[in-house]
Amino acid sequence: MNSMYKSFFVGGLLSLSSLSVSAAEPATFALDASILLSNEALDAEGGYLSASVNMKNVGDVDANIKYWISVKGPQGLSFPAKAVVNTNSSTFEVDEVEEGSSLAFNRGIWVYDYMNNGIYTVSLEGVNVDTGDTFQYTAEFTKGVDFDGTKTVGDIKVNADLISSNNFPSEGGYATVSFEVDNVGQGPVDVEFWVTAKAPNGFDIPVYSRVSRVIQPEESEFVVRGFWLESIYPDGKYIVKPQLYNKQSGERIGYELEIYKGEPQ
Repeated sequence: MNSMYKSFFVGGLLSLSSLSVSAAEPATFALDASILLSNEALDAEGGYLSASVNMKNVGDVDANIKYWISVKGPQGLSFPAKAVVNTNSSTFEVDEVEEGSSLAFNRGIWVYDYMNNGIYTVSLEGVNVDTGDTFQYTAEFTKGVDFDGTKTVGDIKVNADLISSNNFPSEGGYATVSFEVDNVGQGPVDVEFWVTAKAPNGFDIPVYSRVSRVIQPEESEFVVRGFWLESIYPDGKYIVKPQLYNKQSGERIGYELEIYKGEPQ
C-alpha cells in the first residue's frame, strides 16, 4: 500500500472511530416546566387561587417521573396543593413522559384568613425515577402584604426589616431592625408600636419601648432600633417581633424576624 492510500485509510478509520464515539453518547432527559398563578396578590382575608402547571419533555428519551405540588408560607407553614380537576387529593403522581410530550394540569389552593400574612411559594418538585435527577420550579404570591413585605391594614402601611446580619457568632453582636409606618389615608391615625425579641430560652428582650404616635395623612414614622446579643445569651434562634396597634380600629400588625446566634443556619 503506497503512502497516499495508507494515509487515506488511516484517516477514514479515525473518522469512523469518532462517529462511533458520538453515536454511543447516552440520550438525555430534559424537562421544561412553568407555573402560572391565577392571582399573585391576596388580601389579608385570604382566598382561592389556581396554579396552572405545564411540563414538557424537551429531551430525546422517555422518562418515568414522580412530581408533586406544595406551598410554603411564612413562619415555616407548608402544605400540599390539592387537585382541582378530579377528586384525587394525593400530593404526588407518577407519569410516563414520552419524548416530546407534555403534561398540563391545574391545582387549586385555598389560603384561609387565619394563615399568616406574607409571601408564599408554590413549588413544582419531582424526581426522575430512573436516574434520580431532581427538578424544581416555583412561583410566588402574597397574602396581606406586598412583595417587599409591606403589610396594609386600613389606611396604614407597615414594613419591618432586619438591617443587620441575621447570623451572629456565639460571642454575640449588635442586631438592628427598621420599622416604618405610613398613613395612606385621608385622616390622622393614632397608633402604638414597639419591638421585642424572644430568646431561645423564652426570655423577652425589650428592643424598643412602646411609643404612641399620631401620624398625619401622607406622613410616615421611621425608626431604627437595635440591641446587643450578649455572649452570655443562649445560642439559637431569636424572634424579633416589631408590632403596631391601631388605637382607633383595634387592629394589630406584627412581624416575626429570625436571628441566629451560634452555629450558622
